[in-house]
Amino acid sequence: MGVFQIESPAMRGLLRTMKARTLEEVAQALALIRPGAAEYGSKELFVKRLRGQEEIEYAHPALKEILGDSLGVCIFQEQVMQISQTLGSMSLAEADLIRRASAKFSGRSDRERLRGKFLQAAE
Repeated sequence: MGVFQIESPAMRGLLRTMKARTLEEVAQALALIRPGAAEYGSKELFVKRLRGQEEIEYAHPALKEILGDSLGVCIFQEQVMQISQTLGSMSLAEADLIRRASAKFSGRSDRERLRGKFLQAAE
C-alpha cells in the first residue's frame, strides 16, 4: 500500500491473480491495467495465457521475439512500435505515430491513414 498506481483495488487484484513476484511482472500488470489494454481485452487474454487456460499464439512468426515475454499479447507501447517497424517496414518516426494513434492521442483519420499504410507494407 502507498505505492502510486499499485494501491488501487483493481491493480492489487490483478497482481494477486497474476501471482506477480518480479518487477517485470509488476510492469506487465501496470501496462495491462491501462485503458488501451483494458479496451482491447488484453488483460483477460494475458491472464488466461498466464494460467495456461489459453494457448499462446502469434499472428506472425516475427511476433514471437517481440511478444514472447508478454505471452503473445501486445501490452507495451514499445511493442506497438517494434511491430510497426518489423512487420510494417516503418521508420521509427512512423512507428511512433502508430503508437500515438493506438493510444488515442490522434484523431480517427490519422488512425485510418496509418492503419492503411501499415497493412499495405505488412502485406
